[in-house]
Formats: sequence, C-alpha cells, structure tokens
Amino acid sequence: MTQATTSTPDQPLTDQMAGWVTAHYMLAIRKLMEAGPGGGPDLKTLRALLHDVVAVRRGDHRAARVQMEWERLAEKHREISGEL
Repeated sequence: MTQATTSTPDQPLTDQMAGWVTAHYMLAIRKLMEAGPGGGPDLKTLRALLHDVVAVRRGDHRAARVQMEWERLAEKHREISGEL
C-alpha cells in the first residue's frame, strides 16, 4: 500500500482526506492517460482535479495558523500568570 492510501487513527482527518483525494485523482488521471490519444488530461481537467486538493490543504494551513496562535496566547497567559 502506498503512503497516499495509508492512514493512521492519530493522523488529522484533513491529512487522511488529502491522501484519499490524491489516490482517487491519480487513478482518474491514469485512466485519462490510457483512454486519451493525447496521453493525459487537458489543462481544464487538471485544474478541476487540483481544485479539491487545494481546498483541503488550505484548511490544513488555516488549522496550523490557529494552532500557532493558540500556543502563542497560552505562552502569553503563562507569562502574565507568573508575573502576578
């Protein structure tokens, strides 16, 4: 099994979804390459396929920013609590 289709319970759901989407789209692209005389999907098809991947990863980036802000605020709270 490849890394894109392997997931663990402690992995964030969006990471699992990105793996599933990647595997699904890789199969779709492979089918397009086998079926089409041009040897692969056109730009419009690729753009549509990647739109979903970008949406999932954008959510990951937002979650990471929220986590960093949460950690920064927790540290600030500890500093203020220590000063009192």
